[in-house]
Amino acid sequence: MSDAGTGAVLRLEAPAPVGAVALIAGGTRVSALLAGMRIAAWSCADGRSLGEATYRGPPPTAATIDPAGNRIAIGTGDGAVRILDAATLETKAELPPARSTCGQLTFSPDGNLLAGLARGRQLALTVWNVGAAKLTGAFADPALEPGNLAFHPDGRTLAIALLTGDVLVLDVASGRPTRTLSDARMTADALAFAANGSALVAAPYDGTVLVWQLPRWSVRRARGIPGANALAVAADASRAVTSRNSFNPGDTPGEARLIDLAADRVLARASLGIVSHTDVALLGPGHARVVSTRGSTLELRDLRA
Repeated sequence: MSDAGTGAVLRLEAPAPVGAVALIAGGTRVSALLAGMRIAAWSCADGRSLGEATYRGPPPTAATIDPAGNRIAIGTGDGAVRILDAATLETKAELPPARSTCGQLTFSPDGNLLAGLARGRQLALTVWNVGAAKLTGAFADPALEPGNLAFHPDGRTLAIALLTGDVLVLDVASGRPTRTLSDARMTADALAFAANGSALVAAPYDGTVLVWQLPRWSVRRARGIPGANALAVAADASRAVTSRNSFNPGDTPGEARLIDLAADRVLARASLGIVSHTDVALLGPGHARVVSTRGSTLELRDLRA
């Protein structure tokens, strides 16, 4: 498989091993969680360091950065969730504690809402209004095991990928399921709504990409990457970029693909080598960005159609 549509690789050396990575601010910046609970950020344009801070609070059980890259949500063992300034890691707000310790946190696209999934194998969801620092919804079903989740851009709908392969769609305000999507053959770690609200896109582990068109929730399929764990979708759901790391199995090279979802066609692809973490962003109709990490090294690549 040859690479196509890739340019030069921008390599960054972090001062410590990378534990997690995210492309933020529309793919113009990259943020990384480093060993020792240090948070660092760089410009994607030239690799310039944008600062570093060290977290000194209670041991976290979950953490995520908002899409704009300005705030970090930290969950701790007592169920507490704190909102920190991404540059200084100073506490800006404390949210009401979840009933169970959070093992995963996700911001809505506008950063106004935050969803937390409890640690463990049973589905227990908590949703907060971040600005008001209050709980806005909850849902639990001990018979279901969650994977990843995504907010609709209107903030009223949330989708949860289940390990059965189904996707559960919830009304945020009532905490009630509105439908179950059973089209996937395997679970999806990569899940996203289009910014215009027209579609929900999932990249299941079997290598397909599923596109559910709203409001009818009709589905169509495109070819993606087996084992995908990062996904970004165009505002109109016409294109997507997805990537996978070398987690399972660990000696498989990571990969990224820019995909025309309507035509079921790969527009550009890149082999990433053996990598621990990846993330992706769409910068334009035929332009995507990929970050991958191994040890303390980060690599940035652009994919162009």
